[in-house]
Amino acid sequence: MNIISGLDKPSSGEIRVLGNDLSRYDELFLATFRCTNIGYIFQSYNLISTLTTKENLAFPMQLAG
Repeated sequence: MNIISGLDKPSSGEIRVLGNDLSRYDELFLATFRCTNIGYIFQSYNLISTLTTKENLAFPMQLAG
């Protein structure tokens, strides 16, 4: 899952998601790609401790516009 979402890079070959070879892109592209194309729920949640549950849920939607 980390490779498909662009969080990790494959040690060889290429990973294509929606026609994009994710192994060729920088972190900025990958972050935008994840934000607009992939729903990802981390096992450890990675919540922002200073925000409420509602604010944590709304935060990525605000970033996406």
